[in-house]
Parts: sequence; structure tokens; C-alpha cells
Amino acid sequence: MKPDLPLIAIGGTLCDARIWSPVLEDRATIAIVAGKTVDGHMSGSGDMSAYVADLLQQLPPRFLLVGFSLGGLVALEMIAQAPDRIAGLALICAGFGAETEKGVIARRNDEMRAETAGIALHAEQDVWPRFCAKNVTQKTDYTEMAQAVGLDLYRRQNDLAISRKDSVDRLSRIDVPVLLVTGAEDRLCPPDRHEIAQQKIADVSVVVIEDAGHMIPFDKPGELSRHIYEWVTKIEDVTAPRVKNVKHSITAQTTT
Repeated sequence: MKPDLPLIAIGGTLCDARIWSPVLEDRATIAIVAGKTVDGHMSGSGDMSAYVADLLQQLPPRFLLVGFSLGGLVALEMIAQAPDRIAGLALICAGFGAETEKGVIARRNDEMRAETAGIALHAEQDVWPRFCAKNVTQKTDYTEMAQAVGLDLYRRQNDLAISRKDSVDRLSRIDVPVLLVTGAEDRLCPPDRHEIAQQKIADVSVVVIEDAGHMIPFDKPGELSRHIYEWVTKIEDVTAPRVKNVKHSITAQTTT
């Protein structure tokens, strides 16, 4: 049996590697905290292009790539910079455009709120109600992750989001299998935003998960896991040559 391709998973804002635990627990995964290096150090730059260029130097020659929210924005820059190294791309609740002026203001206001109220309270009272499905009440894991991420990394993550390039015109250059997953109740990246990707990407599958908001890894981890594994299996059934797997479990970065 041939070894699997390495699977790289990049989380969203205020998320560490725990975001992937209920989703990718049966798959060898290198989990990256957005804004950190593979070995868990704070990135040297808050510029998206520079951060990705540095990150790519630390990763295997060829891999599958999954990005959630901010991690999806990082993933889009990765495939733009190194298209030949990525065998497949899965974007979970990710947008494609550049940040707007309104978005920049909102992010900076969120940082001030986190600084004054505390980042855990900000995550619980401000971020969670915005992004999670109405029927999901469990938020302890998310607030614990936010606390672990901390204010400095939170600012760095926002810097990355603000400095991202518009990926809409780059979508047509993606020539690997793409999985797009969104929640039916996602207010940040609603399902209709994926229409442009369906028009531009040659090999794309779109999944809309009912009763899920932006935080699909919390809202519907089992359903998300199933769709990712089906996508991985489809790619690995036809992809050759395969490279040696470099991890044997989800690698959790430190967030200190």
C-alpha cells in the first residue's frame, strides 16, 4: 500500500490545533496555527505573502491542504505561490476577496474590545454569537482556544487577513481538486459567495451543511469530517507519485 500524502490543516482566527481534533482525528495531519510557523513560533511578518513564502519552506514537497476561515485565506495564497506542490485544496468557510475598509475597521475594533474586556470574554460574547449556528451553545472549547492564542497572535492573525490579496481572479488558475464547504447559516461567508468559485475552478465540489454557521468544526464536526475524508480518498485514488507521510498524529502547536 502506498503511503498517504501529508495533510496540512490551517485553522481560523482565535483557533489553535484543537479545532481539528474532532474533524481529523483518524488522519495523520500537520495542524498549523494561522500566524505561526510549523514548529509553533510566532511568524516574523504580518504580511500574508511573506508569511506564506516562509511557511512553504517548512512544509513537505507535496501535500493536501485544508484551510478553515482565515486558514482558507492562507491556503489560497499558498496555492497561488506554489501550485505544483499542492495536490488538492479544501476551503472551509473561506472568502476569496481582499479585505474591505469596513472589514479593517471591524478587525481593529475587535482587537480593542479583546484588549479591554479580555480575549476570552471577547470570543464568548462577541465572536461566538456572530459565527456559530443558532442551535449550538457549547462554546467552552472556543473560548479556551482564544485564551491560548492570546492578544499578540490575534493581532498578527488580523494583520494577515487585512494584507491578503484578492484571490477571485486567481481561482481559474487552480487545477487541482477543490472542496468548498460552507454552513447554510454562515453570515460571514454565505453559500452564495461560492458561485464565483464554481464558475472559475475546473474541478470543484461544493457542500452546504445545514444547521451550521461559520464555525462548522464546532457546529457539525462529524459531517465536515466525512466530506473531507471523501475528498481525500478521491484524490489519493488517482494521485501519483505519493510522498512519504511525515506525521502520525495531529501535531498541536503551542500558543504561548
